[in-house]
Amino acid sequence: MQEVFSWDSKVDTTIDKPEYTPLAAGVYNFTVSKFERKRFNGSPKMKACPMAELQLTCTDATQEGTVFVRLYLCKQQVWKITHLFRSCALIPETGDQNADFPWDKIVGAHGMVKVKQREYNGKIYNDVDEFLSVQEQAHINVEKIKAQVHDAHPEYDDIEF
Repeated sequence: MQEVFSWDSKVDTTIDKPEYTPLAAGVYNFTVSKFERKRFNGSPKMKACPMAELQLTCTDATQEGTVFVRLYLCKQQVWKITHLFRSCALIPETGDQNADFPWDKIVGAHGMVKVKQREYNGKIYNDVDEFLSVQEQAHINVEKIKAQVHDAHPEYDDIEF
């Protein structure tokens, strides 16, 4: 539990910042734990535009970690934003070509994400490789259940799901 101080507390200032431990590359369940509306000032490759900064809490059977993602509200990034909202089942998998993204529902939304690692200045960081569709999530969950059944009852290995 987090320790709380009063305004007049004596505080041990020798405590170091907790070390960042990146997640292993792989597929994780995620929950959007934070969303901020920001502005990207532009670069030689992309014009200035609104930007969403998301914090994803990612978990699997063995670890939990945080992955940060920036989504730029521009034509080149529509596919990635669409995949996020479809992964969270906040917009349909197919259908309307002019969907409204329900940003007001994104915090607390959950889905599955493929995480990759990237090295920068000698440190390893996590990036979102792709947000998985609801159909892909269902397939992965069925495979997990099959593996659990096989581990518990190898005699049922020949049964089709």
